[in-house]
Amino acid sequence: MREVVDASDIHGSTGMDGYDFPAAAEHLLTGRHAVEEMYHTIMASEEKMTLVGIGPLTNFALLFSTYPAVKEKIAEIVIMGGSTGRGNKGVLSEFNIAVDPEAAKIVFEAGLPIAVAPLDVGWKALVLPEDSEIIKTLGKTGDMMYQLFKKYRGGSFTTGLKMYDACAVAYLLEPEMFTIAETFVGIETTGEYTAGATIVDLKGYLGKPANANVCIDVDEARFKAWMLKRIKNCI
Repeated sequence: MREVVDASDIHGSTGMDGYDFPAAAEHLLTGRHAVEEMYHTIMASEEKMTLVGIGPLTNFALLFSTYPAVKEKIAEIVIMGGSTGRGNKGVLSEFNIAVDPEAAKIVFEAGLPIAVAPLDVGWKALVLPEDSEIIKTLGKTGDMMYQLFKKYRGGSFTTGLKMYDACAVAYLLEPEMFTIAETFVGIETTGEYTAGATIVDLKGYLGKPANANVCIDVDEARFKAWMLKRIKNCI
């Protein structure tokens, strides 16, 4: 059992520091565990559902392990996580995979279609200072994001913020802005120095069949235009 690790050094103690959110509507809580709630929601859907993971994959792994039949109702999993090269948690490990590599291994071996927006694509998907000033003017949602950006430590508010998680959603809604490689992705769980690393076999050294579509590049201008448009269109 690994110790719990959070990202408070990046997102603050609340996970979304910087904006004065209204009190949570606790009457909407179901009383069920997140995994149980996911299961019931997915199974009740008439159509297959797509899961988007922008954090550690613990709940996804628990879902598949506890309710294997749920996989028949899932169309695709889109993940922000991993790296084709260097990491941000370890030398070769990205945070979302590194803190629970066993969960990531379960997900990548679940036999479902997987798309990955890795760390190194997020490095290219920047919100620059001039973009932040535009976002600030885009209504209530724009103001919220501007305030969050000021506290966010994924890059620099003055030199450019890296939009890691947004890349997963961008892939889902407008995949054409990415260069995609269909390849094998393995998760290292036992390495002395490499535990949590994603082995993205772009050159086919391992000879294993592809199990993921991995974003290896992004049209930076198109991503920026997409993001500003989406924020502007928010209520």
